[in-house]
Amino acid sequence: MDAGYGWCATHFHERHRKSDNAAGSNLVVIDFDGDTRLDTFWATTTAKDWCLATYTSASHSDKEHRFRALFALEKELDTTAQHRGAYWLIVNRLLADLGLDELKDNCGQKPERLWYGSTGTTRCINDGALVPAFLLDDIDYEESADFIPSTCEDIDIRRCQWLLREFLHPSNDDEYESYYVPVMAACAGIGSVIFDDWVEWVLRGHHGEKEENIRPYKWKGLGKYAGHTKLYSLAKKQDPNWTSRLPSELRFGAAGNASGYTETDPLISFDDVISHAKGEHMDFEPEPLPDAKEG
Repeated sequence: MDAGYGWCATHFHERHRKSDNAAGSNLVVIDFDGDTRLDTFWATTTAKDWCLATYTSASHSDKEHRFRALFALEKELDTTAQHRGAYWLIVNRLLADLGLDELKDNCGQKPERLWYGSTGTTRCINDGALVPAFLLDDIDYEESADFIPSTCEDIDIRRCQWLLREFLHPSNDDEYESYYVPVMAACAGIGSVIFDDWVEWVLRGHHGEKEENIRPYKWKGLGKYAGHTKLYSLAKKQDPNWTSRLPSELRFGAAGNASGYTETDPLISFDDVISHAKGEHMDFEPEPLPDAKEG
């Protein structure tokens, strides 16, 4: 920790740090960003019984305590869903102990989260503390769906359903970030109306081999980043002439296929649809920077 190295609370298949590769975890990390003070935290029953250690981050100060709490698990977990379940088991008990409604940051529920130590950190060790194994049985966490209301026209929804069912190729092993995630974000932006079609698409590809990759929680927080035009751009990347493959009733400019179109409407510029439609850009949160004191 003192050296400021990065670390994760899980092992990874194939060495790539992403949730799809998370493989086994016996540690839960909870990030406190001024939610409480260290002495108040250590006074709780949950910390005394279960918390193995805490260490302060580089931004910690007397005014605002910022630290990570490490909870060792007596039982090793196998899946991301189990890690989430263990995380919320601990957090919910801590919230009750501390009289809080919520924490400011729940990034620790992701086993692939990258953490950093910092020079001059303050550590506190509680040797032998463990979250008992019997509490971790059947711990899988099924997060409630957080679908955004769909604002797409019906014709765009039906086109996207067709793309998922009939056109877009399934995801391959090396396409998690480059393809699986963009398709997922686009569908989250469309809304719940396309969820089942997305699930069927995932199941046809490599990422359908893990059940957690079709869980509703995968969509959480993604709906604002993309939408139907992102699916259109992915289809165009796969085949620049994809619109000619659409069924006649779904083609752009077809008579009566969308509100406002007539038989005399000219064919629209598809590039303009992608370029000017709202919500296409996917501006994901960047990776955290190492904790380091400013010089």
